[in-house]
Amino acid sequence: MSDPNLDQICAAIKADDAKYLYSLPLAPEGRYQAVEARLTDLNQRIVDTLARAFEDRSADSFPALAVSCGKCRVGSTALTNLFGIAGLPSYYQPVKTVMRFEALGQPSAPWIVPDRATTPLVHCKEMTGPYLLAECLFDPIDLLVAAGYPAAKITMVALEREPVASLDSWLEKWSQHRAPATLVQHYLLSALNAARIERNARRHGIRVVNYVYEASKHPHAAVAALLDCFDLGDRFTPALVDDWGKRGSLESPESLVRFPVEPAPYVMVGLHASETRYRFKDRNVSYVTDEMRALLARKGITDIYARARNACFTQLKLEPEAI
Repeated sequence: MSDPNLDQICAAIKADDAKYLYSLPLAPEGRYQAVEARLTDLNQRIVDTLARAFEDRSADSFPALAVSCGKCRVGSTALTNLFGIAGLPSYYQPVKTVMRFEALGQPSAPWIVPDRATTPLVHCKEMTGPYLLAECLFDPIDLLVAAGYPAAKITMVALEREPVASLDSWLEKWSQHRAPATLVQHYLLSALNAARIERNARRHGIRVVNYVYEASKHPHAAVAALLDCFDLGDRFTPALVDDWGKRGSLESPESLVRFPVEPAPYVMVGLHASETRYRFKDRNVSYVTDEMRALLARKGITDIYARARNACFTQLKLEPEAI
């Protein structure tokens, strides 16, 4: 993707120009995408797949759904595990997984959501990026609503993390799979699109709860406040944060995260660390250059984070100066 095209796509995301974004040609790169398509084509296939499990259900049968959404590498998997340990069915990227199968031209299975009568609240995470342009531009919440999930049942947890640290994590984790220059471009698009997803959610009348990774520097206060947003405050205990044990190993049978079957090219062993508790992990930035830092500021990514941070501490009644 050339720099002028990158600028044009960034401008379209900021302007919420869905017509332009959905018409973009998505050329297969050989490993992660095997079919040529436009985003609108992939979107329709995702909607058709999800609708197979949604279309015959009454609106009342759907549980309340918390969708944690943002760019990759913002602490989303640890938070997904946290919701699971708190007792919720907590799913790992059910919508994005459908997209990945469709990008490879392979059949995909719909997401089977439990009935509200037995499971009043479920959680899933859906993150933008990193491999494909389609992953950077899709809107999982909009797709869920289009497939028949009632917007009134959805709450978006808009996730963010300090941009330099999260970009550095992208470059560390995925530079052997995608060229660093491509990762930087995909990061910019994913970060801008995450903000667009939040705007779209609000247009649907969906409640948005902002949560930044840096709030986990004070994990007890942050987790208690976040659970309160879903009337789950009575489930908070210090052990929920401090004592994960084997449940913190996401590749173990004890993990409470519900992982889908992913297409083979996307399976990456060791992507997620094993943790014994929920905690902030400071990052020694090693991959982000001064030029990349300037690009984050120029494209507005730094400002997006600042707004999300302020919203997080306002909504959760935390102390921003302590973070």
